[in-house]
Amino acid sequence: MDLGMNQLNGSIPEDFGKLKKLQLLSLFKNNLSGEVPPSIGLLPALKTFKVFSNNLSGALPPKMGLYSKLEEFDVSTNQFSGQLPENLCAGGVLQGVVAFVKQSLWAGASISWKLQQFALNSTLQQQLFRLELNNNKFSGPIPPGISSWVNLVVFEANNNLLSGEIPVEITSLPHLSDLLLDGNQFSGPLPSKIISWKSLTSLYLSRNALSGQIPKEIGSLPDLRYLDLSQNHFSVLNFPNCYAKLRGSKKMPSKTLALILVLTVTIFVVTMIVTLFVVRDYHRKKAKRYLATWKLTSFQRLNFTEANILASLTENNLIGSGGSGKVYRVAINRAGDYVAVKRIWNNEKMDRNLEKEFFGRGSDSGNN
Repeated sequence: MDLGMNQLNGSIPEDFGKLKKLQLLSLFKNNLSGEVPPSIGLLPALKTFKVFSNNLSGALPPKMGLYSKLEEFDVSTNQFSGQLPENLCAGGVLQGVVAFVKQSLWAGASISWKLQQFALNSTLQQQLFRLELNNNKFSGPIPPGISSWVNLVVFEANNNLLSGEIPVEITSLPHLSDLLLDGNQFSGPLPSKIISWKSLTSLYLSRNALSGQIPKEIGSLPDLRYLDLSQNHFSVLNFPNCYAKLRGSKKMPSKTLALILVLTVTIFVVTMIVTLFVVRDYHRKKAKRYLATWKLTSFQRLNFTEANILASLTENNLIGSGGSGKVYRVAINRAGDYVAVKRIWNNEKMDRNLEKEFFGRGSDSGNN
């Protein structure tokens, strides 16, 4: 039965306890209130129980998990009080327990239990991959048997009353990625030896009473991204330069670096020279194409060439302009002789009369 996210209100009906073949009961993200009927804990086929994000209160059914093989149990973000049911793990197939609340420890009811009572059989120890118990009143030390939870990925138990030293056994969990134990009463030094935390990405141990030195092994964790050890009593920070030795062992020899530098500079210089020649060749070809577009018509014997004319067609030599082009005053020799050169607009549809006019004027100036 899945009735999650339906804005239901009121209490959970007692008659749900009569559904003997019910395997799934999902009532999460509603507005349900009151207590969970004790008869729910007697259902023989129940595998999944999800009532998170409601306003439920009171004690949880004490026999929950005793008569069924419970696989999923999520009662987070409610107002439950008292202890977690002792037989949650009795079926041997429980994969996850989520029992945190969003409010702070002092802002409402919360669940209390000694963590040592969280007894798991051998099958469940290998199946459990996520355990969230934050913002409750769990007390006592972390049991050394946690080393048998070999597939645990997430362990969140922040803001509780857990105490004692953090056992070295917890560092042997090979798949653990998130360990949140901040806001408890842990004391003593951190484990001096980290057995297998190759997958750990988040380690939060703030707001405890931990003391001593911070093990240098923490600085060598390969995937660690988030570390919070604030508000404790550590005496000496003993962090190494993370992976300094590893990076140093793979450091490139100085001769190789010098060779790479020389090759880089050489390639750069050659590239610049080739680019210079290409640009210069381009400008030369462009100038030749420009000269080829000009046509010089001689009406008498001339002692100057096209190049002499083109070099002087600048704005400084401009003496007039009209509808068909511009007229330039061009020096043709050092004796001070000048000619007037008219540059006709470049228009493929130029009127033939303009061209005749140009040739006519050229003929008159030649006769004069």
